[in-house]
Amino acid sequence: MSEVKQEEKTKEKKKVSKSAIVLIVGLIIIAIPVAVFCYILLSASMKTGTPILGDRFKNDLTTEITSESLSKIESSLKTISNVEAVTIDDPDTGRLIIMIDCKDTLNEEEVTAIAEKAYDKVIEVLPAKTYFTQGDNARNYDLTIYVYTTSTATAGRTLITVTYNSQMDLPSYENNSKAKNEEIAKELRGENEPSSTEEPEGEDNAEAGE
Repeated sequence: MSEVKQEEKTKEKKKVSKSAIVLIVGLIIIAIPVAVFCYILLSASMKTGTPILGDRFKNDLTTEITSESLSKIESSLKTISNVEAVTIDDPDTGRLIIMIDCKDTLNEEEVTAIAEKAYDKVIEVLPAKTYFTQGDNARNYDLTIYVYTTSTATAGRTLITVTYNSQMDLPSYENNSKAKNEEIAKELRGENEPSSTEEPEGEDNAEAGE
């Protein structure tokens, strides 16, 4: 009899209380979202600096711009006279951006001529119909070329922007170093002279005294 009672006591000791079960279940419920949050935080930190492409290029950009093509473009652009440096951004975001630093002694016409040559050299490597023209159901790359000088010591700073995308028939050339509306630009810079129609305050006071 004593042995049977001892076995029953040991069985009772092994039973888990309801409060312990509730505690374990609660910890599991809390641990699941915490683990998911930690995973998201860790994966996001590991991908810092990498563009998130998502699905917006799905079925688009059917012809990829390779690193070999970019190297050819860079080498070709550096052969243009008066070009000092060429920088090409990675076109992973669907836009090919090229920056060309020219000699600071060049004027607007000379920088524009370099921009035109630069566009022609890019299209020689990446034909517009293949890489920058919209297909039946697919969007293609956009092209932006910045050609500029940086010093104001001689001819002044000049920035010519060449833009071409799948919605355009011809590239556009825009001089971003000049204001489209000079009068508004002067007002923003505070360079406009006071209007000649305004009378000096002294004359108003003199008339009031009379």
